[in-house]
Amino acid sequence: MQKQPRQNASIPPAQTDLFGGAGNDANVGTEVAEASEAQQSALAASNEHARCDVTALEGLSDYTESDQLHYYPSQFTAQADHWFSCLQANMPWRQDTLTIAGQQRLIPRLQVWMGDKGTDYQYSGIALTPELWLAPMADIKQQVEAIAGCSFNSALLNFYRDGNDSVAWHADDEAELDDTVPIASISLGQARRFSIKPKKHYLQRLASMGHNVSGRSATRRQELHHGSLLLMMPGVQKRWQHAVLKQPEITGGRINLTFRKVRTRSR
Repeated sequence: MQKQPRQNASIPPAQTDLFGGAGNDANVGTEVAEASEAQQSALAASNEHARCDVTALEGLSDYTESDQLHYYPSQFTAQADHWFSCLQANMPWRQDTLTIAGQQRLIPRLQVWMGDKGTDYQYSGIALTPELWLAPMADIKQQVEAIAGCSFNSALLNFYRDGNDSVAWHADDEAELDDTVPIASISLGQARRFSIKPKKHYLQRLASMGHNVSGRSATRRQELHHGSLLLMMPGVQKRWQHAVLKQPEITGGRINLTFRKVRTRSR
């Protein structure tokens, strides 16, 4: 059985339903509920970095805890400045190309694929062979594994140079990825808006269950801050898609580390 992320037992997580509460469709378009002022005060007075806000992406009778986002807003605040400067300066950043309508186009961000030997990965026609773990990525991986309660063998590093860099709607559901393991995402640098919405087939199922929803009304948004950790539990990739869309007004850079587990082939 997959281990659940560790939480500070004295700090109950703030849990919200994507559809505003069981059996209530009226609040489908509202933002994720914030903790009350009393809860926020209690969190601030305790071990803030251990706080975990849980967003339950439910809506169907087959909802399980695998359809959850676990957000740790301040998990790595103490290390974040050092990690950002080190990764920005020392990673072998590259800008890959996609073929769209027969034309080669640069992806709107820089990236590095890093991992154990044999963790080759491909998405959107881009074939990636891993760079072996460079400092401080191996140490970061160990710290994330301790929180997630599972092991990772690879990571995709994305560098959004400013608000014109982005990643379009997608799900990390490629066949190479172990779909029983969560994906852990660390944000460093400029805060950016993370958006998530149901996949088309899931929207159709919701409609068949009587939910009056659309992709726009069901979209959730969360600012991912410097030093934060977001765990996307395994069911999220099966039924949801996410994006970091353009925000032209932003001038600062953001580095995103997404730790994954690739099914390796025996050689």
